[in-house]
Amino acid sequence: MPASRPESASPQKDLQATLRRAAYAVQDRIATLLDWARPTLRPGQLLIDVAADDAALAVLRAAELAVVSEESGRHPGRGELVVVLDPIDGTANAVRRFPHFATSLCAVDRSGALAAVVLDLSTGALYEAVREQGAWRDGAPLRVTGCERLDTAFIEFSGLPERPAGWAQGRAIGSMALALCDLASGICDGVIDFDRTAHAPWDYLGGMLVAKEAGAVVMDGRHRVLETVDTDARCQILAAATPALMAAVAERVGADAHTTGYPGAPVVGL
Repeated sequence: MPASRPESASPQKDLQATLRRAAYAVQDRIATLLDWARPTLRPGQLLIDVAADDAALAVLRAAELAVVSEESGRHPGRGELVVVLDPIDGTANAVRRFPHFATSLCAVDRSGALAAVVLDLSTGALYEAVREQGAWRDGAPLRVTGCERLDTAFIEFSGLPERPAGWAQGRAIGSMALALCDLASGICDGVIDFDRTAHAPWDYLGGMLVAKEAGAVVMDGRHRVLETVDTDARCQILAAATPALMAAVAERVGADAHTTGYPGAPVVGL
């Protein structure tokens, strides 16, 4: 992996810069927003979600990129790239000022996830990844731990296990994007989603690319395609620092660790 993210002039560099600008536009917008928790007309949607969405979309649409957003759906653009956007991943954390919420963006082409930016909106940490080039936090390269055993692993999870999970330590932190970035950073050893249909592409794609480029194994617990821009898709995210740990995680939730999200499959929705 490279020592630092690539900086040579290229369309890839322009794309990455656009994703960063969109994430920082969200950070700037919510800093001026007084009532994050005000409801909107859409059930479950809050003012912070709408304001963040508007800020990111202004940047992405100016760059003529197609967008699929959790908050506003599909927006057309030029070319085949689609940016999958979660303006605020971890809204429930944000409105209570629990410091674990982020903006997640992932550019997807016909081969899958191409480039990602996840901005931790409470700490300012910037996570980035480019397919087959690596993953970085604030410009420094990321690498997962070498943990191979569930009984020694520190796991971040979503949902509730039906039986003792068998890990050494577990934490539920309320942002799938940041959980996957924690895995990439070596903060945790794995991520388990105990709900089979809780997470949509905007929740996990950005963090997934960061984690995979840092060496993690990522799969859906029911072998559905992960790299999709289908707004109706829902997945069960399982991620681990090593194949051995993934086998243990998959066994714990009743999945087959030998299939990891159908790599190379056509991207659904493009």
